[in-house]
Amino acid sequence: MEDKFDSGVGNEEKYYFISYNVDENDKRVDAYVEEFKSRGLNVWYDVDALPVGQRWDAQIAQGIKNCEAVIMFVTKALFVKKEPYVVTEFDLATQFYKKKVYIVQLDKIENSDVPDELANWWVIIGKLQTVYSFKYKDDVSACVDKIMKTIDFAAGDRSVLLTPEQEYKLYLERMQNYRLNIAHRKGKNPEIASNIYIEGEETAGLYFLDTLDVKANLVFLDPPQNFGEPFEGKTLKGEKQKNRLKSFLYTNVKLAKEILTENGVVVLIVDEHYLSFAKEICESIMNENNLVAMLGLSHREKVVSSVVGGNNEYILVYAKEKNNFTRLQEYIEEGSTKVPVSLMRMGDKESRPTLCYPIYVSEDLKFLSLKSFDGAVEVYPTSKDGEKRSWRLSAELVEKDIASGDIVAKKTEDGKFLIFKLQKSYRKVRSVWGDDSFEYRFTSVEIQQLMKEKLYFGRPAALMRELFDVFLDPNGIAVDVNSVAGSSARAVMELNDTDGGNRRFVLLQHPEKLDERSDAGKKYGTVCDFAEEYIKRVGSFMKEQEKTAFMVMECKQVN
Repeated sequence: MEDKFDSGVGNEEKYYFISYNVDENDKRVDAYVEEFKSRGLNVWYDVDALPVGQRWDAQIAQGIKNCEAVIMFVTKALFVKKEPYVVTEFDLATQFYKKKVYIVQLDKIENSDVPDELANWWVIIGKLQTVYSFKYKDDVSACVDKIMKTIDFAAGDRSVLLTPEQEYKLYLERMQNYRLNIAHRKGKNPEIASNIYIEGEETAGLYFLDTLDVKANLVFLDPPQNFGEPFEGKTLKGEKQKNRLKSFLYTNVKLAKEILTENGVVVLIVDEHYLSFAKEICESIMNENNLVAMLGLSHREKVVSSVVGGNNEYILVYAKEKNNFTRLQEYIEEGSTKVPVSLMRMGDKESRPTLCYPIYVSEDLKFLSLKSFDGAVEVYPTSKDGEKRSWRLSAELVEKDIASGDIVAKKTEDGKFLIFKLQKSYRKVRSVWGDDSFEYRFTSVEIQQLMKEKLYFGRPAALMRELFDVFLDPNGIAVDVNSVAGSSARAVMELNDTDGGNRRFVLLQHPEKLDERSDAGKKYGTVCDFAEEYIKRVGSFMKEQEKTAFMVMECKQVN
C-alpha cells in the first residue's frame, strides 16, 4: 500500500481526515467515505491510508496535522468503548493543530448516553466556533450534500465546487448571523442625513439594504482585481477560480436586482478575462433582453493582466426592465442642440420640380414667409454657379417650420441669401470611453486635492461622475458595492452641485486595514476611516451641504 505521506501527496493536495469510532460491523462510515469520494472530495481514511509496518498513532497525528479539516463520525459506540480514540483526535485537531471539525451524529445521542468522564467534553463540542454539527441517520447523500456545502463555505481556498445558485442559498443562510446598526453620522445637519455609508462585508451590506427599504436606481459592481488573472484551463485551480468568479457575480447581481427600482440598472466593469462569465451570469438573472449597453473602457496604462494588449475593460449595463429604463434617452435629449442644415438639395430642379419655389426673407433676416411682402428678398434654391435646384422639403412642411422658428436665413459676405433648417443634434454616448481621467492613477490625483495622504485604490470620481450622469436619474440613489476611497460619493455630490439634482449615495466597504507604514495607514487605520473623512471634506465644498451628510452603519457578524 502506498504511503500517502512518504509520497508527498498529503502535503501537496488538500484532504479531509476521517475520524470515527464505530462497532466493528458498522459499515455506515464506509458508505459516507464512498459518497465523499464520488463527489470529488479527497479524504484520509485509515482503512486505505495507514501503511503496514508503521506506527499508526504517529501516522494519524501526521494525517491530522496536514489535513484541511476533520470529518468526525459519532455513534453511541463512542461512549461505551474504553478507549475513545476520536476524543484524542478531536482534541489534537482543535487544540493542537487548530483545525475545523465537522461532526456527524449517526445515532441519536441523549444526555443519559454520555458517561460522566466525557460529559464536559461533549458540552464543549457544541460551543466551539470551529465545530460544525450534522444530525443525519440513513440519508447519506443528503448529509454529504450539507457537509460539502458547509466545507466549501468555511474553507478559505475551496476544495469543493458548488454552483452559483448553491453558493447564493448558503450565503443567505449565513446572513442570518449578521446585524446592521447605526454607528454615527457625519456632515452638516447629520441628523437628517439621506446618504449611507456601510462598514462591513460588502455583499452583506447589499443584502441588508432591502431591510432598510432602500430602492436603488443604479447599483455599481466592480469585481476585485484578483479575479483578473488568466484562467488556467480545466485544472483544479482554474476551475476554482471560475467558480469563485461566478459565485461572486451571481450573489451580488442577484442581491442588486432585489433592491433595484423598476427603472433601475446594474452597472459592472469587467476585464477581458471574465467578460463572458459576467454576461452569462447577468443574462441568467437580469435577462439578455435587458442589456442596455456594453461600452469599452480604454486605458493607456495596462489593466491587471498578463495578456499582451490587455488595456481594455468593459462597462456592462443591465436594466431590471429595459422598457422602463428611460434615463439614457433623457440624457441624450438633455444635451441636444439645433444645428443649421442647408435646406437646398444637391440635385438639379428637374429631378424635383415641385420643390423649386421661392422663400421670402426680410433684409434683417428676422422674417421669412412663402408669401411676398414689402421689402422681401425672393430666395430660390440656387447653386454657386447660378443653377436652380430644389428644396429638401415641400412648401407645406416649410411653412410649418417657419412658424415654429426652425427655418432661418443667413447672408453671405457677397450678399447672397441662404436658407437653413434647424435640426436637432443629439448628445451621443460614446461606445468607447478613453479619457485619461478615467484611469486608476487619477484616483490618487483627485484625493490629493483634499487630503495630504495618498490612496491609490478604487475608480476615480471622474469616471463615476460620467457613469452617474448618463445612467442615474437626477433624483435617484446610487449604490457602490466596493466603494474604496469614496469616489462615488464625490461624483454624486459634484453632479448635484452642478445641476441641482437630488441624487443620493449608498457606499459599501469592508474595513480593510491600510499599510501601517503609509501616511494614510498611520493616520486613519482602515480604508473606511479614510473614506469617511474624504467624503466629509468633499461635502464641505458643496453649495448645498445638507445634501452631503451621511449616516455610517456597521454590518457585523453576531455569532
